[in-house]
Amino acid sequence: MPKRIFPLRDGTFLVSYRQYDEYENKGKASFVYYVIQDNKGHIVSDPVFKQKGLTYLVHEKPGGNMRRMHSFPFHGKPLLAVSGDDYLYTARTEKFKIDVYNKEGQLVSTIQQPFDNRIFAKDEVLARYEETNYMWQLGDGIALEMIREADNLPEEWPALEAMFFDDEDRLWISTIVDDFEIFQWWMLKKSGEVITKFEWPRDHSIEKVRNGKLYTRETEEETELEEIVRYDIKVI
Repeated sequence: MPKRIFPLRDGTFLVSYRQYDEYENKGKASFVYYVIQDNKGHIVSDPVFKQKGLTYLVHEKPGGNMRRMHSFPFHGKPLLAVSGDDYLYTARTEKFKIDVYNKEGQLVSTIQQPFDNRIFAKDEVLARYEETNYMWQLGDGIALEMIREADNLPEEWPALEAMFFDDEDRLWISTIVDDFEIFQWWMLKKSGEVITKFEWPRDHSIEKVRNGKLYTRETEEETELEEIVRYDIKVI
C-alpha cells in the first residue's frame, strides 16, 4: 500500500510503499520501499532504496478470537525527508545518523551527531502508560499487557522522532530527551551543520515551517478541539 508522496522538481513523485501484512509476518522484518512515479501514477523506476519498517507487538486472547497489534514509540522507525534539490535524507530513529541519497538511490554522504539516548525502563513506561490510559482504543489494559508479554523490548529509547525540510531547505529534527513532556528540536543546514536547538512541548506538534512562521497542531483546553497555531520564528 502507498504511504507517503514526495513531489520532485522534474514533475515526478517519490512514493513510499509499506507492507500491511505485519501480523502474518510477525518475527520477520518488514520494509518500506521507495519508487519514482510519473504524474499519471505509473511506476517508472525500480525501488530506489528500502528501509526497515515498523516493529509491532501483538496480543492474542486465549482461543484466538481477538488479536490486537500496535507499534509503540519506544521501537525504532524509518524517517525520510526530501530537500529542495531532490536529495533524500533517510534515517532509522535509533541513532542520530542520517544517510543522504540522490534520487537514483546512490549514497552521497552521512550526517551524524553525538547523542545520548534515554534509557528504556520498562516499569517506568508501564506506570506512565497506565496513568495516561495510553492507547485505550486497543481495549482495557491491552497496551500494558503487550509490553509485559514482549520479549523484544529495547534497552534505550530512539534518538529521533520526526524530520522534515522547511521552505529555506533547513532540516528540522525532533529528538527524544529525558523529559517526556518535550522534544528537543535541532535545526540543521543541508550539510549537517547545526544552526540551533530548542525545546518544544510534545503536545504542540510542529506540522510545517513556511515564510518565517512555525505552524503547530494543538488542542484547546476548554473545547478540546484541535486548532492550528502560528508562531513567529527568530533564530538567535
